[in-house]
Amino acid sequence: MEVKLYNYIEKKKLERLLECLYSCLELPLQALNENGQTLCGFGISTPFCDCFKKLLSVYSTPKDSCRELHADAALRALKSQKPYIFSCHANLNHLVYPLYHDSEALGCILIGPFLTAPADTDMLSDIGERYVLPSKPLLELCAYTSSIPLIPPEKAEQISWLLSYMLPPLFSAKSDSCSFCTTSCSSCSKKQSAAREGGNYRNEQELMTAAIAYISEHYDQPLTLKETADHVKLNPSYFSALFKQCSGSTFKEFLNYTRIEESKKYLINTNYSILDIAIATGFEDQSYFTKVFKKYTGMTPRQYRN
Repeated sequence: MEVKLYNYIEKKKLERLLECLYSCLELPLQALNENGQTLCGFGISTPFCDCFKKLLSVYSTPKDSCRELHADAALRALKSQKPYIFSCHANLNHLVYPLYHDSEALGCILIGPFLTAPADTDMLSDIGERYVLPSKPLLELCAYTSSIPLIPPEKAEQISWLLSYMLPPLFSAKSDSCSFCTTSCSSCSKKQSAAREGGNYRNEQELMTAAIAYISEHYDQPLTLKETADHVKLNPSYFSALFKQCSGSTFKEFLNYTRIEESKKYLINTNYSILDIAIATGFEDQSYFTKVFKKYTGMTPRQYRN
């Protein structure tokens, strides 16, 4: 069966990407195809999960297997085209990040299991009641809770943002583009030459990662396309076309998207005025901020806050 994801990134490179993410995040993660089936992963099983599955095989039968839960979560994320956080039947958290090229669903990155707060008696009691587990097996399960990665909610949100900055450019070009080529061709050679002119970046992927990182650091300032192009040492016209090709959106669209996503945090977590939030996220005035916010979310900032 054809794996759409492999049309955009080679299998070995995808595995290498997951390995790097696993090493940095220290969280179990796996790549799923467009049907929610596992392609590859690292640290997928934890001692807690192994013990939990063993106990269920002896004392109970879960309504859904882990594989079915993961597949369902992946399909939900792909349908909404937004990251999706869910709890499995063991009350463990997972983050699903959908991968798209234009409107084509390619698959997901699944991160987890993890906890956002230390395991307590309520968590174990709920599992015991749901699956009618005796006290002794529950105590055995309790001994493995320390094997579950623990991250605070704000870090889970930061991980989601990290993926949103890093992953989209990887899946915005077909496998014959220079970032994923296994053989050289004249068009790729020209692109690689242009990428080399953009500072010390080895390819377009590194160049775009640097540009996106620069945007994420300066979105609250009157940032321009020329300034960002100068940062990666490219002609503004060429940078504009390259950015559109690699990210699927124009520089302005991506900048506004970044600003709107940041403004959501202020709206939810602070009592700052709409005007203060507009200025803090790089907009010149409240009117334009409201117009852009409604374009991206379908509601005004005030409606979103309430």
